[in-house]
Amino acid sequence: MGEASEQEEALATYDAVWLATYKGLVEEMLDQTGLKIDQIAERMNITERTLRNKVSAYTGLSPAEYLMKARLTRALYLLESRRYE
Repeated sequence: MGEASEQEEALATYDAVWLATYKGLVEEMLDQTGLKIDQIAERMNITERTLRNKVSAYTGLSPAEYLMKARLTRALYLLESRRYE
């Protein structure tokens, strides 16, 4: 029982690290005009299908939806902080 718990904890940690890496990469690449999902997948060294499956499983959003949400969140931040100039 203890071994299974340790495996679940290790998997949860891996998932959290993977998601943090994905979020950081999206944030880093957000300024690129014409950013596409295949570019993100390439930077993460995984296929687009794997990216789609993981992002969907972890966030409930497709990579395209997540990217749009990240762009809108960034735009809102820039508008509220008046840093869009």
